[in-house]
Amino acid sequence: MKLLFTSILLCCSSIYFNGTTLKIKQQQNKAIDYYFEPKISSITGIIKLERFYGPPGFGENPKTDMIEDGYYLILSKAINVLSNEKVIEEGDFNTSKYNLDKVQLNPRNGIKLSAYKNKKVKITGTFYGAHSGHHHTDAILDVNAIEVVK
Repeated sequence: MKLLFTSILLCCSSIYFNGTTLKIKQQQNKAIDYYFEPKISSITGIIKLERFYGPPGFGENPKTDMIEDGYYLILSKAINVLSNEKVIEEGDFNTSKYNLDKVQLNPRNGIKLSAYKNKKVKITGTFYGAHSGHHHTDAILDVNAIEVVK
């Protein structure tokens, strides 16, 4: 009985200690907050090209599924993209998303993201939530402006 009590006490102490350690680490690595459209955001990261299966099966049948190329902004620090709405309606896709380390990019105004592949860039645009099988991150960024940074 003494051994059982000691084991439980050590286990609980370990959980408490690990929980405290985890909380301290989360505070040190706090994600930066951004907001969904219509708020305009500026964010920095490295642009990468990634491939995913597309229609008709989106990976269920690789032999017949198309391959979709997409550009993604890889972030050096996690972000949160938060809802502007106080009440979320059924079907809303701009619900708060947390600890994102990459976002899918949707170029606007004739911007060619291929010119920025593997480069560190600053992008200005608006976020919206994923809502189709073509979206591969929880938040998508409409790219209105882009510039290379050092």
